[in-house]
Amino acid sequence: MAPRRWRFPPRRVALLALVVGLTMAGFLGARLLGERDARRNSEHQAEVAAAQIHARLADAASLAASLGRYMASVGRTGVTNEEFASNAAKWLGPAGFPAAGWVEEVGAADRAAYEQRTGHPIVTRDQRRRIVGVESRSSYLPASLASGIPPITVPGLDLGGEPGMAGALFRARALHQPSATPLSTVRDGTEGLFLISLAQRGGVVEPGFAVVFVSGETLRAAATDTPAVQLAAGGAPTAGPAGAATVRQSFTEAGQRFDVVVPLESVRGAAAVLPWIVLAAGVVLAGLTAALGVSAARRARAQEELDRIFTLSSDLIAVADFDGYFTRVNPSVERILGYTEEELLARPYLDLVHPDDRERTAAQAAALGEGKTTLSFENRYVRKDGSQRVLEWTSTPAVEDRVIYAVARDVTDRHQAEAELARLAGEQAALRRVATVVAREGPQAEVFSAIAEEIGQLLGTDEIRMLRYEDGRAVVVSSWGKAEESFPTGSRLESDSAASRVLRTGQPARIDDYATTSGRLAEAVRSIGIRSAVAVPIRVEGRLWGAVTASRDEPLPLDTESRLGQFTELMATAVANAEARAEVERLAEEQAALRRVATLVARGMPSAEVFSAVAEEVGSVLGADGTVIVRLVEPDGEVTVAASTGAYAAELRVGSRWKPEPPAAVAVVLRTARPARIDDFSQASDAWSLAIRLVGVRSGVAAPIVVEGRLWGAIAVGTRRERFPADTEQRMAGFTELIGTAIANADNRAELFASRARLVAASDEVRRRFERDLHDGVQQRLVSLALELQGAEAIAPHEDVELIAELAHARQGLAGALDDLRELSRGIHPAVLSEGGLRPAVRTLARRSAVPVELNLSVNERLADHVEVGAYYVISEALTNAAKHAQASKVEVTAHVHDGTLQLRIDDDGIGGADSARGSGLTGLTDRVAALRGTIAIASPPGRGTSVRVELPVVRK
Repeated sequence: MAPRRWRFPPRRVALLALVVGLTMAGFLGARLLGERDARRNSEHQAEVAAAQIHARLADAASLAASLGRYMASVGRTGVTNEEFASNAAKWLGPAGFPAAGWVEEVGAADRAAYEQRTGHPIVTRDQRRRIVGVESRSSYLPASLASGIPPITVPGLDLGGEPGMAGALFRARALHQPSATPLSTVRDGTEGLFLISLAQRGGVVEPGFAVVFVSGETLRAAATDTPAVQLAAGGAPTAGPAGAATVRQSFTEAGQRFDVVVPLESVRGAAAVLPWIVLAAGVVLAGLTAALGVSAARRARAQEELDRIFTLSSDLIAVADFDGYFTRVNPSVERILGYTEEELLARPYLDLVHPDDRERTAAQAAALGEGKTTLSFENRYVRKDGSQRVLEWTSTPAVEDRVIYAVARDVTDRHQAEAELARLAGEQAALRRVATVVAREGPQAEVFSAIAEEIGQLLGTDEIRMLRYEDGRAVVVSSWGKAEESFPTGSRLESDSAASRVLRTGQPARIDDYATTSGRLAEAVRSIGIRSAVAVPIRVEGRLWGAVTASRDEPLPLDTESRLGQFTELMATAVANAEARAEVERLAEEQAALRRVATLVARGMPSAEVFSAVAEEVGSVLGADGTVIVRLVEPDGEVTVAASTGAYAAELRVGSRWKPEPPAAVAVVLRTARPARIDDFSQASDAWSLAIRLVGVRSGVAAPIVVEGRLWGAIAVGTRRERFPADTEQRMAGFTELIGTAIANADNRAELFASRARLVAASDEVRRRFERDLHDGVQQRLVSLALELQGAEAIAPHEDVELIAELAHARQGLAGALDDLRELSRGIHPAVLSEGGLRPAVRTLARRSAVPVELNLSVNERLADHVEVGAYYVISEALTNAAKHAQASKVEVTAHVHDGTLQLRIDDDGIGGADSARGSGLTGLTDRVAALRGTIAIASPPGRGTSVRVELPVVRK
């Protein structure tokens, strides 16, 4: 039997072809749609991940900027590393960025000074990640303060070698905003980046910058819904797994471009099966219908999930059109702003924005309309009840649909916390600055001015006054603000005020409305717009010293007293320190002045010089306008001015004679030998007092000068002020004792010099007589004997050879004895010195010297005998020493008269090493020169010769 052949009619074939064609078309179409949906889903994940990572980076940049501002606010007084680490843990730790540091730029020349100032060496990590010292290079970026969290673990850690650090610092300086380094592996092996923020304060950039480290793991963890996300910064290449397709989303933050890479999602689930279902649908149409139903259900569930997120999200989610209206808002918008959905949708959203922020918000909306995505923008919205909320927006436009999708976070509490933190930081910084000024022990006026300014700026008051209580009245010692013109320093406040209430009660006081008070002070205060005031007492060592007042044109807060109290403690310390310092300085100055005068007295300076120095020192120590020292020359009270300084110098000239009369203090002292004072010279009419009144002196104090039990004179000081302090007489006593000592010493010294001069003159006279006696007596007899022997030798018989030889020998011995006697006579006192003077006597010494002598004598006149004899013996002894001990080859002698003194200089080129303590010759020279009131200086370094310099007062014949 032949097989049965199946035949398909053309319609069926056509239908079959149509089914096959539709099936293939459906298969290919479904596959393409699945791949498109997978790509869109991956792109959405990349956008979400980029927004999450961007928000994380923005938070880190905001914290870095806050840290920089904080450091700027405290930069002048400093923060310890422990304080910095503690603050970083409290402020940055909760946000997940605990690693931070305060970095300074240090040049190579400043490295030693920096390490000495901070107490930490500049270190880095080697290849084995150990902390080691940094090798020398042109500059460093050490972390002066470190949070102690890797990679910023220790103070002094140099960050200059970290990748991209120099570029980030350049951008931060150029743009004045936080800047980031590329994402890379730092020296301790951690992957991440550094955020750099300059320390700006009032538009001024302080030295140093804040650095916050953000790890790559922290950033990737921010993309909570995209575990496989990859991140790169600074243009570094980033790729997914080998051979895998990826989706990339980029954004810019802190001056760096960041690329978020997400693996392209593969087609799976219904999208992957759908082509096969479509293929199978060619055979089973129901399967295709079922597959489409499954896909629709999944889409419905996704929409339901989206609606649930929209409804339950705690963040504000809104959709707005390009016309400035909300088209949809979630319940959080209603809850946070207090408006109903209908109210929110019915009015332009700019109407809800704070008036001061509307212009910026409109500019951001316009930028969104041009397709720009806003990742972080803050503005203030006004609630229905009138309060304000600060919202941080992230917005994305859909330009083709003319709508904006926006998510906002309510950051009002964060702003309030930052404001409170800034207030506390400002207060602590102000206290530290004031404490620093106090610790520097500067002038009291400078300290008070600094405290007043700090209080005024911190509390936002219109004026600050610092007052001291004197004789039951408040005296202004410093003022700031409006008070500087109305109540300048030195003003006295006598009527009712907050300060007067403090004086009465010793407790803080306030006036909330000056309209309720009367008096000139209240009128003056109201005239400058002051309404309220608070005063707090200042107690110094338990006594009420004064008060500080703060005033404003509106009632001051209730905590003003306590905040002022912190400054009054510092003021009390400053006052106590200033008073103690002033007392110590006064005593030190007085002791120093006494030491200077005592030094002059001990050196034996001339009395006129001592008197002038004492007058200057007394005037300076006592703050006198004039000082005078007088000597009693007549028993009836007539005096001679020995020294006069200051205002007295013009009328009471040195050497002038006066006769003071009571009640002048000097006259009372000369009569009673006791200290006296006069508080008003207008009551005196004698010539002395009239001269003092001419120079404007109002009062004076005088003290006696007693020398060895007798009244020698007096010292007096005068002032143009009201009067001297009560202890002035006692303070002058130390100086009068020194004056008495100086006068006694001068008298004794003059007598000593006169006595020594008489001894030297007597000795020289004895030498001259002895030399004259030798010359006229013994020497002449020896000459006669020599002549007689020569005659005897001439008449002796020629045949008696022995007799002739004996006579010749005796004659020669007698001639030698005569030569020795002449030499001895010259050493005792050369006759040429008495007859010809110093020049021929010195030339004789030079001719007889065993060492060549070069003379440079410019003495062309005869001097007093004792001067010439002293100079002769100095030169003679120096030449003898050069010949006997110095081994010199040449000696140079110079003598000339200059400015009333004979100046001698004897230099040799010998071995040096001469010491007056080891020989009597130099000691005798020193004594002779001192007896003549001259000076001698001997320089004899070993191997460099000896130089003798002598100066003798000239007394001409």
